Amino acid sequence: FFHFLLVLFLAVTMAMNQLWQSTTLHYKLLLLLAVVANTRTSAILEGISNRRMNVSSRTAFVAGAFLQHARIRLRSSLYHSSDVGKQAQLPGDFADIDYTLKERNPYDVHVYFSNDEQREEALILRQTMAKNFSWMRFYQPKSRPLGPHPVPMWEADFGGYENHIKLGEVCAYLQREHGSLSVLIHPHSMDGDYADHTRHALWFGEVLDLRIGGWSRD
Repeated sequence: FFHFLLVLFLAVTMAMNQLWQSTTLHYKLLLLLAVVANTRTSAILEGISNRRMNVSSRTAFVAGAFLQHARIRLRSSLYHSSDVGKQAQLPGDFADIDYTLKERNPYDVHVYFSNDEQREEALILRQTMAKNFSWMRFYQPKSRPLGPHPVPMWEADFGGYENHIKLGEVCAYLQREHGSLSVLIHPHSMDGDYADHTRHALWFGEVLDLRIGGWSRD
Protein backbone atom coordinates (compact mmCIF):
# COMPACT_ATOMS: atom_id res chain seq x y z
CA PHE A 1 0.00 0.00 0.00
CA PHE A 2 2.74 2.44 0.90
CA HIS A 3 4.65 1.59 -2.30
CA PHE A 4 1.47 2.39 -4.26
CA LEU A 5 1.15 5.75 -2.52
CA LEU A 6 4.80 6.54 -3.27
CA VAL A 7 4.35 5.77 -6.98
CA LEU A 8 1.13 7.80 -7.07
CA PHE A 9 2.87 10.72 -5.37
CA LEU A 10 5.72 10.68 -7.93
CA ALA A 11 3.25 10.56 -10.83
CA VAL A 12 1.22 13.46 -9.46
CA THR A 13 4.42 15.44 -8.85
CA MET A 14 5.56 14.96 -12.45
CA ALA A 15 2.13 15.89 -13.79
CA MET A 16 2.01 19.00 -11.63
CA ASN A 17 5.49 19.99 -12.75
CA GLN A 18 4.41 19.82 -16.40
CA LEU A 19 1.24 21.69 -15.58
CA TRP A 20 3.26 24.32 -13.73
CA GLN A 21 5.32 25.08 -16.79
CA SER A 22 2.24 25.71 -18.93
CA THR A 23 -0.16 27.56 -16.61
CA THR A 24 -0.72 31.21 -15.87
CA LEU A 25 0.07 32.93 -12.56
CA HIS A 26 -3.56 32.58 -11.41
CA TYR A 27 -3.54 28.83 -11.80
CA LYS A 28 -0.08 28.58 -10.28
CA LEU A 29 -1.38 30.16 -7.10
CA LEU A 30 -4.25 27.70 -7.01
CA LEU A 31 -1.82 24.82 -7.46
CA LEU A 32 0.35 26.11 -4.57
CA LEU A 33 -2.67 26.23 -2.28
CA ALA A 34 -3.59 22.70 -3.31
CA VAL A 35 -0.06 21.48 -2.55
CA VAL A 36 -0.08 23.12 0.88
CA ALA A 37 -3.46 21.60 1.72
CA ASN A 38 -2.31 18.18 0.53
CA THR A 39 0.89 18.42 2.60
CA ARG A 40 -0.99 19.24 5.81
CA THR A 41 -3.47 16.42 5.17
CA SER A 42 -0.62 13.96 4.52
CA ALA A 43 1.12 15.01 7.72
CA ILE A 44 -2.03 14.41 9.74
CA LEU A 45 -2.59 11.01 8.13
CA GLU A 46 1.06 10.12 8.65
CA GLY A 47 0.81 11.08 12.32
CA ILE A 48 -2.25 8.89 12.73
CA SER A 49 -0.48 6.04 10.96
CA ASN A 50 2.61 6.45 13.11
CA ARG A 51 0.58 6.46 16.29
CA ARG A 52 -1.05 3.23 15.22
CA MET A 53 2.17 1.64 14.07
CA ASN A 54 4.32 2.71 17.03
CA VAL A 55 2.21 1.50 19.93
CA SER A 56 4.59 -1.40 20.50
CA SER A 57 7.61 0.88 20.04
CA ARG A 58 6.31 3.40 22.55
CA THR A 59 5.51 0.59 24.98
CA ALA A 60 9.05 -0.70 24.61
CA PHE A 61 10.41 2.81 25.17
CA VAL A 62 8.42 3.27 28.38
CA ALA A 63 9.48 -0.15 29.62
CA GLY A 64 13.10 0.61 28.77
CA ALA A 65 12.96 3.93 30.59
CA PHE A 66 11.51 2.23 33.65
CA LEU A 67 14.21 -0.43 33.63
CA GLN A 68 16.93 2.20 33.18
CA HIS A 69 15.53 4.11 36.18
CA ALA A 70 15.48 0.88 38.17
CA ARG A 71 19.12 0.20 37.26
CA ILE A 72 20.10 3.72 38.34
CA ARG A 73 18.28 3.29 41.65
CA LEU A 74 19.96 -0.10 42.12
CA ARG A 75 23.41 1.32 41.40
CA SER A 76 22.70 4.17 43.82
CA SER A 77 21.64 1.79 46.58
CA LEU A 78 24.74 -0.34 46.03
CA TYR A 79 27.00 2.71 46.15
CA HIS A 80 25.69 3.97 49.47
CA SER A 81 25.90 2.29 52.82
CA SER A 82 24.07 2.84 56.09
CA ASP A 83 26.94 1.09 57.90
CA VAL A 84 29.01 4.25 58.21
CA GLY A 85 30.91 4.01 61.46
CA LYS A 86 30.39 5.38 64.95
CA GLN A 87 30.51 8.59 66.88
CA ALA A 88 33.99 9.06 68.25
CA GLN A 89 34.62 8.08 71.85
CA LEU A 90 37.82 9.14 73.54
CA PRO A 91 39.07 6.59 76.06
CA GLY A 92 42.36 7.64 77.54
CA ASP A 93 44.32 4.69 76.19
CA PHE A 94 42.17 3.78 73.13
CA ALA A 95 41.85 0.28 74.52
CA ASP A 96 38.92 -0.46 72.20
CA ILE A 97 41.07 -0.34 69.06
CA ASP A 98 40.92 -3.91 67.74
CA TYR A 99 42.71 -3.69 64.40
CA THR A 100 46.26 -3.96 63.13
CA LEU A 101 47.59 -0.97 61.20
CA LYS A 102 49.50 -1.29 57.97
CA GLU A 103 53.03 0.03 58.24
CA ARG A 104 52.35 3.15 56.18
CA ASN A 105 50.41 6.34 56.80
CA PRO A 106 48.20 5.08 59.65
CA TYR A 107 45.24 7.50 59.58
CA ASP A 108 43.37 9.82 57.22
CA VAL A 109 41.34 12.81 58.38
CA HIS A 110 38.43 14.13 56.27
CA VAL A 111 36.70 17.40 57.15
CA TYR A 112 33.40 17.89 55.28
CA PHE A 113 31.50 21.05 54.35
CA SER A 114 28.18 21.54 52.57
CA ASN A 115 27.86 25.32 52.06
CA ASP A 116 29.91 28.51 51.96
CA GLU A 117 29.74 29.08 55.71
CA GLN A 118 30.90 25.57 56.49
CA ARG A 119 33.61 25.86 53.87
CA GLU A 120 35.02 28.93 55.60
CA GLU A 121 34.79 27.16 58.96
CA ALA A 122 36.53 24.10 57.51
CA LEU A 123 39.38 26.16 56.06
CA ILE A 124 39.93 27.93 59.40
CA LEU A 125 40.08 24.53 61.09
CA ARG A 126 42.59 23.43 58.44
CA GLN A 127 44.82 26.41 59.21
CA THR A 128 44.75 25.88 62.96
CA MET A 129 45.40 22.16 62.64
CA ALA A 130 48.34 22.82 60.32
CA LYS A 131 49.84 25.02 63.06
CA ASN A 132 49.10 22.60 65.91
CA PHE A 133 50.01 19.40 64.06
CA SER A 134 52.84 20.39 61.76
CA TRP A 135 53.83 16.74 61.34
CA MET A 136 50.56 16.02 59.49
CA ARG A 137 50.27 16.24 55.70
CA PHE A 138 47.49 18.50 54.38
CA TYR A 139 45.97 18.30 50.90
CA GLN A 140 44.06 20.80 48.82
CA PRO A 141 40.29 21.08 49.51
CA LYS A 142 37.93 19.33 47.09
CA SER A 143 35.01 21.42 45.83
CA ARG A 144 32.75 18.50 44.90
CA PRO A 145 31.89 15.01 46.12
CA LEU A 146 34.66 12.58 45.31
CA GLY A 147 34.84 8.80 45.60
CA PRO A 148 33.22 7.66 48.86
CA HIS A 149 32.85 11.23 50.11
CA PRO A 150 29.29 12.53 49.63
CA VAL A 151 30.06 16.26 49.98
CA PRO A 152 33.11 18.52 49.46
CA MET A 153 35.92 18.16 51.99
CA TRP A 154 39.58 18.59 52.71
CA GLU A 155 41.90 15.78 53.69
CA ALA A 156 44.97 15.35 55.84
CA ASP A 157 46.89 12.28 56.98
CA PHE A 158 49.29 11.23 59.68
CA GLY A 159 52.30 10.99 57.39
CA GLY A 160 54.49 8.16 58.67
CA TYR A 161 53.55 5.05 60.61
CA GLU A 162 55.41 6.32 63.69
CA ASN A 163 52.71 8.99 64.15
CA HIS A 164 49.99 6.43 64.96
CA ILE A 165 50.66 7.07 68.67
CA LYS A 166 49.39 10.65 68.19
CA LEU A 167 45.82 9.60 67.40
CA GLY A 168 44.65 10.51 70.88
CA GLU A 169 45.79 14.12 70.75
CA VAL A 170 44.28 14.66 67.28
CA CYS A 171 40.96 13.18 68.38
CA ALA A 172 40.91 15.29 71.54
CA TYR A 173 41.53 18.42 69.46
CA LEU A 174 38.78 17.59 66.96
CA GLN A 175 36.37 16.77 69.76
CA ARG A 176 36.76 20.36 70.97
CA GLU A 177 37.14 22.20 67.69
CA HIS A 178 34.99 20.52 65.02
CA GLY A 179 32.18 23.04 65.50
CA SER A 180 29.32 22.43 63.04
CA LEU A 181 31.48 20.24 60.79
CA SER A 182 31.45 16.51 60.21
CA VAL A 183 34.93 15.04 60.60
CA LEU A 184 35.97 11.48 59.82
CA ILE A 185 39.15 9.75 60.97
CA HIS A 186 39.72 6.30 59.54
CA PRO A 187 42.72 3.97 59.77
CA HIS A 188 44.55 2.01 57.12
CA SER A 189 44.29 -1.39 58.70
CA MET A 190 44.81 -4.97 57.64
CA ASP A 191 41.01 -5.40 57.62
CA GLY A 192 40.53 -3.48 54.36
CA ASP A 193 38.92 -0.25 53.18
CA TYR A 194 35.33 -1.18 53.99
CA ALA A 195 36.07 -1.97 57.62
CA ASP A 196 38.28 1.11 57.90
CA HIS A 197 35.44 3.38 56.75
CA THR A 198 32.76 1.67 58.87
CA ARG A 199 33.43 -0.17 62.10
CA HIS A 200 36.93 1.28 62.53
CA ALA A 201 35.91 4.84 61.63
CA LEU A 202 35.70 7.68 64.16
CA TRP A 203 33.29 10.58 63.59
CA PHE A 204 33.10 14.02 65.15
CA GLY A 205 29.85 15.85 64.49
CA GLU A 206 27.16 14.42 62.23
CA VAL A 207 27.89 10.95 60.85
CA LEU A 208 27.56 11.07 57.06
CA ASP A 209 26.41 8.30 54.73
CA LEU A 210 29.54 7.40 52.81
CA ARG A 211 29.18 6.09 49.26
CA ILE A 212 30.73 2.69 49.92
CA GLY A 213 27.86 0.27 49.44
CA GLY A 214 29.56 -1.26 46.40
CA TRP A 215 32.88 -1.86 48.16
CA SER A 216 34.03 -5.36 48.96
CA ARG A 217 33.46 -6.27 52.60
CA ASP A 218 36.25 -8.82 52.66
